[in-house]
Amino acid sequence: MLLRSRSYVARLYIKKGLSENEMAKQLNVNRAAVRNALKNTGLFLENRENARKAGRTRFGHDYVDGESVQNLEEQKTLRTMRQMRATGKTFREISGKLNEDLIPTKNGGIWQANTVRKILLCL
Repeated sequence: MLLRSRSYVARLYIKKGLSENEMAKQLNVNRAAVRNALKNTGLFLENRENARKAGRTRFGHDYVDGESVQNLEEQKTLRTMRQMRATGKTFREISGKLNEDLIPTKNGGIWQANTVRKILLCL
């Protein structure tokens, strides 16, 4: 019943920024029901351009108007990480140096060796 209310669905999907999966869990329904509700209320198409923003954005890039653009500060951090790795530093040493220099992660957290590894190996 709640999925029929456009204002309720809009509040969850757009204002709170919940994904289809998160909405399904909260409402105790399957994801297909949420997707149908979004389509029936017209919200799915309205928010299509924002769909890529809802997911993870790789380190060194941001989404602006639905397009991937380089984040200059993060690109600088990437260069530092590559240079340190090229000189034989471990992922733990790199993460320690980034934390020591107070360089934030994409989400504003602290660096972990595994995060550095994933970023450098996915480039």
